[in-house]
Amino acid sequence: MSLRISTWDPTTKDSPDLADGDWSFGFERYRVELWGTEAVRGVGAEFIPRLASQDLYVGHVDLDALELEARSIEAAAETIAAQLFDPSVPGPGAVVVQTSDASRVYDAWGGVSPSESVRRYVSNLLRAIDFARQAGCGLVIW
Repeated sequence: MSLRISTWDPTTKDSPDLADGDWSFGFERYRVELWGTEAVRGVGAEFIPRLASQDLYVGHVDLDALELEARSIEAAAETIAAQLFDPSVPGPGAVVVQTSDASRVYDAWGGVSPSESVRRYVSNLLRAIDFARQAGCGLVIW
């Protein structure tokens, strides 16, 4: 399973649908292995680390704070990935690519490096935040 980003409006059952596209936020195990880690908390994140124990509901009024948090994670993607992913040890779903100088392990999502994977998931969240602002609703990551 994977984490998904959806719109959420506590005042109605009819939340607007996100446009077509990729609204993933990582593998289910990323709740604990990425988003809920000290590495993510260390950049000042407070909302996203809650995914370690529950789905994350963020109301429209908190979207600015969520965006600042997401941008902090995006800026620190290299540092976060270096703290959490050992490039010499393949994890579940990883792809090992032999290069002329060494083997590199890539996250299974899109075959990119762990730091690029973090950036892509955060990019999905930032696009969803923009959509939710315009739609006047919040977001849920579940």
